Amino acid sequence: MRLTWQKVSPAPALIGAFGGAAGVLLGAHSEAGDPAGLAWALLSAGALAILLAEGAGLRITRRVGLWAVVLSLSWTLGNRLAESRLASVRQAATLPEENLVEIEGQLVTPWTRSVSAYRAKLLVKRAHSNGKELRSISEVTLRTGSETPPAPLANLGDTVRVRGRLWIPQPSVRGPLGGLGPPPSPSLSIKSARQVDVLAPPAGVGGIPERLHQAIYKGLSERARDGAGEVSPALALFLALSIGEISDVPVETVSLFREGGVAHILAISGLQAGLLAALLNGFLSRLGFGYKVRDASVLAFCLLYGAVAGGQAPVQRTVLTLGWFLVARLLGRPVSPWQAVGGAAMTLIALDPGNVFDVSFHLTFFAFAGLSGLFVPFQTLLARLASWLPEWVRSLLAATLAAELAVFPIQAAVFGMVPVLGLVTNLVAVPLSSLFLVSGLCLSPFLLWGGWAATLALAGLDFQFSVLQGILTAFEPFRPTRLIATPGAAEIVLLSCLVLVAALARQPAPRWVLLGGALLLAGFLTVRERAPQPGTFEFWSLDVGQGDAWLLRARQGAVLVDGGGTAEAVPDRSRERILGLLSAAGTASIDCAVLTHAHPDHSRGVAAVLNFCRVRRLLLPRGAPRNGFLDEVLEAATRSRVPVVRLGAGDRLRCGGWELEVLNPDGQRFPRARENNASLVMKALAGGRSFLLTGDIEAMAEERILERMPDLRSDVLKVGHHGSRTSSSAPFLDAVAPKIAVIGAGRKNRFGHPAPVVMERLEARRIRVLRTDEHGTVRFDMRAQRLFPVFAPFEAP
Repeated sequence: MRLTWQKVSPAPALIGAFGGAAGVLLGAHSEAGDPAGLAWALLSAGALAILLAEGAGLRITRRVGLWAVVLSLSWTLGNRLAESRLASVRQAATLPEENLVEIEGQLVTPWTRSVSAYRAKLLVKRAHSNGKELRSISEVTLRTGSETPPAPLANLGDTVRVRGRLWIPQPSVRGPLGGLGPPPSPSLSIKSARQVDVLAPPAGVGGIPERLHQAIYKGLSERARDGAGEVSPALALFLALSIGEISDVPVETVSLFREGGVAHILAISGLQAGLLAALLNGFLSRLGFGYKVRDASVLAFCLLYGAVAGGQAPVQRTVLTLGWFLVARLLGRPVSPWQAVGGAAMTLIALDPGNVFDVSFHLTFFAFAGLSGLFVPFQTLLARLASWLPEWVRSLLAATLAAELAVFPIQAAVFGMVPVLGLVTNLVAVPLSSLFLVSGLCLSPFLLWGGWAATLALAGLDFQFSVLQGILTAFEPFRPTRLIATPGAAEIVLLSCLVLVAALARQPAPRWVLLGGALLLAGFLTVRERAPQPGTFEFWSLDVGQGDAWLLRARQGAVLVDGGGTAEAVPDRSRERILGLLSAAGTASIDCAVLTHAHPDHSRGVAAVLNFCRVRRLLLPRGAPRNGFLDEVLEAATRSRVPVVRLGAGDRLRCGGWELEVLNPDGQRFPRARENNASLVMKALAGGRSFLLTGDIEAMAEERILERMPDLRSDVLKVGHHGSRTSSSAPFLDAVAPKIAVIGAGRKNRFGHPAPVVMERLEARRIRVLRTDEHGTVRFDMRAQRLFPVFAPFEAP
């Protein structure tokens, strides 16, 4: 198998995959009904070219004709996808803001998890709101933020009924194609997975794999639950690696793998399917079976495994790729890795053109492309440069380097984060997780047996899990995954082209020239930051939802004041929001991270920045009372070796090109709202302009500041406590006399921020108000003592 996989043979399916993707992209951006004529013209021209080429033996003409046929068909698919999405969005937009929609439909994807939120695609059979039937709603994304795993209650193939609020997500500007896709499907939000009513289980032969998946999951998990009904973390990890069941994996484990740069291990993928297929092939080879028997057996196993793995998309892609290869071998046809990869991609695009705009689809096939075209060159290079290493280590390093370089453009463009120590962490984590998977498979009969046998088997898994967890924890201080400044579209296209052409190149010399250029560009993008022009200062009002986050930038550096966050038990959502915004702003290192006070809507993002960014100093208010949120920040600072500086009224410092003057706290205690009133209040000056950052102080602290500093004039005021009625008193606003006021508040937040009385005070003084809940992220540019607000589609991933 290995030698055949490395042979060079034609790969028309790869051309077909590119044609299909191009057609879907064009069709999705053409007007409704527009492409019909051109699509038919392309189809006719392609068919004619194929007929003429067959008679005259013109191979190039035949390939052009085939490409034209694929392009025309995929163009139609893309246009239909866009029409369906647009119709759904338009009808959803006609509903009242606080609508309640009831939908009956079928879950056509398994649940995927992002921190404590779950989502799945629901194919709509019937939808209505207030007695009105919604016929244009064809599919929705079902979302639940409950910590109750939905998979045991309703899963792939089930026909369900749900009631919830239908809303239209904002189109992403950070997708794999830069936001060029059709509008996203409407989303239906429910509070708990228990609100999903299952009307019917998967029916017919097609429901057998899902029923088998559920039987395996329940059989393993029910025999290994503790007294509180929880599945042990070790067994949860085994269920995720073996059958893609992520419901019981602790969020802490998910974060550990993600931060360690090995998230691909946790998500069931080609790694598991390929490993098990290779083990089966090796076992049959040892028994003396020929390659045809082995290939047929591996093919049957892959199909069965893909069916039992719960419909997880990465497994289906891997099974399709291996299937193209194995079927070609069984038919005696020459096959190259590019043919298998292209065939799998082309099949998936034909089945669901929406895959062209799916991030995970791009990640999977870019990784496949890297392994197909770059694994052998890197393996050969390592054999020359590091012959002293064992062969399996060289192979693992070559595979990791090939895959990571191939997916780097997507990671950089979409997530703004790259695993800088991926080579090291993968070298350790991949073998250990593979051993863990194989051990779990061997111990599964004992787990299913129950009793003392299951207890002993679980003890073995727990030991291996603790070793893997300990090693990944040991890597944490080195920040295996780092934030980077989001590259521009031209840089991503150039890097992708360099990697792709290098992978396709057949001659060593041009291949290594291209690879050298790709590695240099990737290294440059990893360390590069986009600083303002000399003489320009920037103040960013970052939209982190219901919270505060303010970024001050100059040519010399950056200051982050608060980082937003939520009070949820798991802080990952806070991390994703603030890090995505910093990456989009071009900032990956912070001179001073400032925490005004230790409340989660300010502190959780600061802890994330300390974990993933290069931070020189952490500034805290002097005398801040300890609580769990402050402990999170201090723990992150200790882990990242960031010095802590505590400040109080009268302190001055220069940081990142900005002059910071501290106005509060003054050491006195307040009878109420002590943490809010003890917020670190600073006046930031740069470029001849001043910004007053007030944290969450209320009228009591405002009055005390006025007693010490009656002249607080500033050009921009960060309105205290998100516009709460207890802040922004009339005397304080008169003393500051700002031209612009900025408010950090979440859309439709439950606190009613900003309060109407505060808005009335601001309007009465003719102060221009910019709110993150209405205007999103806003940047103020200061040049030659002039202030320019800039509105742009800044977005976190």
